[in-house]
Amino acid sequence: MKKRVISLLLALVLAVSLLPTAAWAAETGPKGKGTADDPYLIEDAEDLAKVTGSGHYALANDIDLTDTKYAGKSITPALSDAFSGTFDGNRHTISGLCINTKSKNGVGLFGTVNGASIQNLKVEGSVTGTNSGFVGGIVGKTQGNVTITNCSFTGSVSATKSGSSNGAGGIVGRVNAGTLKVENCANHATVTAEKASAAGIIGHGGTNEVTITNCYNDGAISGQWYPSGICAQNTNDTSTIQECFNSGSISNTNGGTYCAGISANFKGEAPNCYRTEPGSENVGNNKNGTSILLKNSDAVKNELTDIGFLVSDDGKVSLPWETSSTPAEKNPRITISGNKTMNQTTDGSKQSTTLEAKQVDIDDAQDVEWTIESGADVIELEQPAGANEHNSSIIVKELQPGLA
Repeated sequence: MKKRVISLLLALVLAVSLLPTAAWAAETGPKGKGTADDPYLIEDAEDLAKVTGSGHYALANDIDLTDTKYAGKSITPALSDAFSGTFDGNRHTISGLCINTKSKNGVGLFGTVNGASIQNLKVEGSVTGTNSGFVGGIVGKTQGNVTITNCSFTGSVSATKSGSSNGAGGIVGRVNAGTLKVENCANHATVTAEKASAAGIIGHGGTNEVTITNCYNDGAISGQWYPSGICAQNTNDTSTIQECFNSGSISNTNGGTYCAGISANFKGEAPNCYRTEPGSENVGNNKNGTSILLKNSDAVKNELTDIGFLVSDDGKVSLPWETSSTPAEKNPRITISGNKTMNQTTDGSKQSTTLEAKQVDIDDAQDVEWTIESGADVIELEQPAGANEHNSSIIVKELQPGLA
């Protein structure tokens, strides 16, 4: 009897001791608390598959998805579970991505994001969407106010769904709603959309406000609708593409529309943009997507180093964060955006335009002082209504009809 009691006790102890282990196994996940100060640490493919919702995430190391069950899956593909948090790649690389799907949702590493921030991330692989109008290397579809900084994609992006409103892009497939800011990003992938829009950075910007700064494309781009190096199309006149560069080949497919080095159909402003390809700019129905042709490596180096790019002696372009594990050296500067020309009118009315000063890589931003060096008899300056941080905007008004 004594042996039997001892055996029963041992069995009971063993059963009880297993319970915490089982519970712990069910609760395991990324380290961290998901806060800004203590983000979830993504260490492997399983951790990556658990990225969702509005938390804060950070890559702890490079992750290779090759031959894992997660290689062919987008993070948060549907709007109902769109990623709305922050994701910091810490300059690590996610490789082996291999998505090929018939899903109608967003297709990319992140299928759909809504008000998210993604930064410091390199992604390598292939992304193919056969039934989606939102196909991108990093993000398929954006909604809300989204920022993407210091990101690159290498490999291939392909969309086969037909329609001018569909897009494939190296960084973002389509801006579906809200605003999008993309800065210091690069596309090294082949982007193909035989019957849709295609571009190196944003496949389709829609009617939404987009700001693209200090980005470049060296991948081959082909598409039916406005294939371009940076952004295929965007019809919001407050959008800006500035200090961007394209060296990738651009081509039409399926008897398509115009193509361009920067943007073939862009309604906003595109100052300080450059290209080596196409050799001659072929622009769509908006002149604002034009760019300056750089004919040799010396020209590339002279122009692009002034706006924050690294250029090797043979003309190969990169961004500082791509080539170093240490924080990129800052390039403090002020850029001016807005319509610089006010045209003469047939009815004799006086024109006006608004200029915006952006302080880039300046830690302690200063108030801007606007003055007229010459032409005070032709134009006057007027402060915009309401508060304006650092006096960054000014309205320029004609004093008399004509060309200012």
